[in-house]
Amino acid sequence: MKVIQILSFMLASTLTLHAGCDPGDPEGEVAGELEFRPLGGVWLNTSAIGSLMFSALDLDGKPLDGLTLTDVLVARPNDQWLRMDTIDVVSGEIRGKRDSVHYMGEDLVGSRWLLSPGQGAPVEMWISGATAVPGGDTRYTFKTLDGGGAPVHVCDADSQGDRSAISIKDITVHRETGVVAARKKTLYLACVSGAVGKARMWGYGTSALAGFEAAIRMVRADYCYNGTSWTTPGTGVQVRDMGDINGFLYPEYATEAVWTLTGLACLTQPRRTVYTGADVACNAAAIPGCPQNLSMTTYPGTVFWTKIGAASP
Repeated sequence: MKVIQILSFMLASTLTLHAGCDPGDPEGEVAGELEFRPLGGVWLNTSAIGSLMFSALDLDGKPLDGLTLTDVLVARPNDQWLRMDTIDVVSGEIRGKRDSVHYMGEDLVGSRWLLSPGQGAPVEMWISGATAVPGGDTRYTFKTLDGGGAPVHVCDADSQGDRSAISIKDITVHRETGVVAARKKTLYLACVSGAVGKARMWGYGTSALAGFEAAIRMVRADYCYNGTSWTTPGTGVQVRDMGDINGFLYPEYATEAVWTLTGLACLTQPRRTVYTGADVACNAAAIPGCPQNLSMTTYPGTVFWTKIGAASP
């Protein structure tokens, strides 16, 4: 695979993560560098309706993840509801269409999403807020009703209290193994409190699924590429990548690992510092330690080089 192909998943993203911190982060911004990123958790995604965990919806009305999307209704004046003919994701934005008219952005705030769980009563969620990130994805806040009829968020909160989700087109992510797969006519709702959402927030796109999957594994410290995370909520990390989207703020800090599309090239200090590199074995095989004179070109196929960060405030 040529280098340009390996990097395409990074460069195709239009997210403005050359700034160093998440919105609301008190540390300020450093152009071109990724400051310590609090992970906020180790889950791939955190969305649920009641006890039903779900992440993706089929936009053709087929069952997926235990749910079938039956209708999307958009609020119109005079307490009228307009049923959408189609729902799609375009450039990170959910768009509804009725006849020849498109509905997006603020049009979708308050829209009702009617879902069938296959067994049991139909359920409903709605968009309570939509925020367009300049140059990037629109983030949507979904709510539903709990068993007592009280409104609750569909996504868990991240470390900043953000409960929004990023809409990703035509992918699924296996909730146990972390494998990313293409699936047409699919809306994946990636909570920013989960690793899939964070990979997107940090600037990594989905034009090459192997690259996006590697980014998710890097976010979760999934050293064996098998879905097992070696980090804990609130643990920070510094990331440098081959696309120059993010870089080290404190390069003198210890190396964690070097990541390729298919596995770790080396591991020095696990992100969860109660472990050492010797504690990690993948398929009963130890991972080589990283050399002192490490660079982005030391190992063929490198896409990420990570260093230890600090606990989030």
